[in-house]
Amino acid sequence: MCGVQMIELCHQPDLLQQAQVLEHWAECREHAVARLERKVERLLDQKRVEQAARLRCAGRYLRHAALREHLHAAALREAAQR
Repeated sequence: MCGVQMIELCHQPDLLQQAQVLEHWAECREHAVARLERKVERLLDQKRVEQAARLRCAGRYLRHAALREHLHAAALREAAQR
C-alpha cells in the first residue's frame, strides 16, 4: 500500500505522533551532519582528502534523509488536519 493510503488509514493522534518522531529523527540526522562537517574540516586541515570526501558523501546522504523525513512529517501533519 502506498504511503498516502497508509496515512489516510491512521488516526489523527497517531499521525501527529509519527510526525513528531520523524521530526526528531530528522533533527538527529542534522546534528550528525554538523558533526561530520566539523570532522571533514579537521581532516582537510590534516590533508586527509579521501577520508574527508567519504565523510562529506555520508553527510549528503544524511542531509537528504533528513529532508525526506521533514517532508514526510509535514504530509502526516497535513493528513491529521483532514
